[in-house]
Order: sequence, then C-alpha cells, then structure tokens
Amino acid sequence: MRGRNRSFAFCFLLFLCLCQLFASDLIRIFWVTDNHLKYGDPVLEERLEWFIEEVKREKPDIVIHTGDAIDGKRGREYALKEIEQFVFYWDQIPDSVVTLFVPGNRDIGFGYETAEEDWLFYSGNTEKIAGSFFNRIVDFQKGSIRLRFILVCDFSRTLNPSALTCWLSDALSVNEGNRALFVLSHSAALFPTITDLLKTVPHREVSVYFLHGHEHGGLGMMLQESEVASKVWRYLLGGLQDGYYGAAQTVFQKMLPFLVLPPFFEEIIVDASGTMTHRTIRQP
Repeated sequence: MRGRNRSFAFCFLLFLCLCQLFASDLIRIFWVTDNHLKYGDPVLEERLEWFIEEVKREKPDIVIHTGDAIDGKRGREYALKEIEQFVFYWDQIPDSVVTLFVPGNRDIGFGYETAEEDWLFYSGNTEKIAGSFFNRIVDFQKGSIRLRFILVCDFSRTLNPSALTCWLSDALSVNEGNRALFVLSHSAALFPTITDLLKTVPHREVSVYFLHGHEHGGLGMMLQESEVASKVWRYLLGGLQDGYYGAAQTVFQKMLPFLVLPPFFEEIIVDASGTMTHRTIRQP
C-alpha cells in the first residue's frame, strides 16, 4: 500500500513538473497604447493606474506601449507635468518585467512641444540610430522561445529615411534562432516599407507581427492587413483612453454613465512555435 502511495506521489510530482515546464515555454505580453494622460483629468489617470496595477498583479514577461502616452496639446509646461505623471506610474512596473516603449506624435511629434530628449530615460540608447534614440532592437528569450522586437520611432523629427531602411533591412534579416519578429511603431506608416523589405530577406521562416496604435480604431486588437505568403500581419490596438474622451464629453458622460466604456489592454501569448494568440482584457 505504501509503495502505491509513493508511486502516486511520484507521478503527481512528475505531472506538476511537466506542467510547469510546458507552461514556462510561453511568453506573455501586455500591450497598451494611446492612453493620452492629461494633467488634471482624473479619469485618464485612473485608467493608467488600473493598467499598471494589472501589470503588478499579473507580472507578464513583457509590457509594450506604442505611444501617445500623454495628451501634450496644452504647451510644454503641461506636457512636462504629464510626462512626470506617466513616469510616476510606469516606474511602478516590477523590474522583472521587460518594458518596451515607442513614443507617438503627442509625445515627440511636430506641432507638440516635447521631444525625444524629454523621454530619453525610456529610450535604451545613448546614440541615435537612423536619426532617433528610440529605434532599437531587443532580443528576448525565455526557455526555448526567442523573440526579436524591432522598435521604430516613426514620429521622430530627426528620422533619416534612407538610414532607417538600411537598418530595418539588417534587423529583419538576422534571425539568430528567433521564433517570431515583432515590429513596434506608433502608426502604420512604415508597414509598406516593412513588407517590401521582407520580400528581399533570404530564407526567412518566422512570422512577423506589426503592432501599432494611433488610429483609435476600436476597443481591442484588430487585424488590419495580412500577407500569408510572406507570413506578416498588421494589428491595430485601440487606445487605453478610448471609451472616455476627456473634458468635452464629461458632462454627458456624468449624466449618462453608459457612455463611458471601461479601459482595456491586450494580452498576447507566444508559444514555442512562434504562434501568437491574444485576448482583450477589460476593467470589470
């Protein structure tokens, strides 16, 4: 009888170890974009705070932000306060979580009064690549899965188009055992360049996922374009601020609360084959 109990205990422990082994061969990503943090607007601040609390509770492997972190429309003084607010929350993300940030037009673009230099603490670079501090490559490995993230700062005021094309060509060409490539950009403007370059990449077998925001196209992650033969897909994510549009609508939203939709972000899972699945997570 004792022998049977020991055998059962051994099999049960083996089962738990195998479950842990297979579970570890998944990379979990939280993706958010376009929160448009506006100084003095508590609703937009609460939405960002909710997302950060979810990150702290769930501790994904990677957090992605594809730009427009701040509102940025009321001059430099307010924009710097909004950056300070954003930093207060973003810096609460645990050190074990890799954070990838690409600024958007409201953060650094023409017509706004903050630039890349105001965000350098998130760039990861000390020198510009193809004209921007935020163009960079991040290779991430967990267990048997290796992913490459190519961050492209499409709203940089000093972007060098010809140098960018050369850099992207090299970034896309080097597989080095990667199971999938993720191109992160604020808008879809560079997607045609990416697809053209991929046609010239020799012996590429991995999938390429192009992730961006900017367009506020809906309340979740939506497939916009795909080229199955080239194994490339473009996805748009609606903004964290979508569903609540700031001071101009707050009077109506207070009278008619159903007009306010809950904030959301996207959870992405990548398995050992490089296949991506995703689901939208909304505030209860």
